[in-house]
Amino acid sequence: MKKQKSQVGISQKNTIADAQLAKAVARRIATGMDGGASALECMELETESGWQVTTCQVNPVTRNCETVIRECNIQRTSPLTVTVEIRYDKVNIEARYLAEGWIDGKEFLAKVTAYGRWENDWYVWDKTNPNGSPEAPYAKIYISEL
Repeated sequence: MKKQKSQVGISQKNTIADAQLAKAVARRIATGMDGGASALECMELETESGWQVTTCQVNPVTRNCETVIRECNIQRTSPLTVTVEIRYDKVNIEARYLAEGWIDGKEFLAKVTAYGRWENDWYVWDKTNPNGSPEAPYAKIYISEL
């Protein structure tokens, strides 16, 4: 079976005026700089696996949302699909993929969308923690327990 490759494209939400810039950024993501690794190759490495998921759970007594860090083992099982979108003069990036693993002792399948930006000719993940600590990128994760 032929191994699938990750893909980079532009969002259909881009205006005609922004399409050329979005295409140029998509090419930069897919192409290595000066013989080095491409941004896409680095994104693939960074999304290979994870060990913690930060979730928000509603406290039934106070009705406040409380942050909970849950131990897990999440492994990417599909190639990345990276989309570039220009919005309000900012270059936004979405990296989508499928994953599987376990959380709280239960197996799961997940659909993951990680968010980032293109700044200074490289990507920057949107972080879950505003204090800048080295955490995983902010992502929406839809989980189906097995």
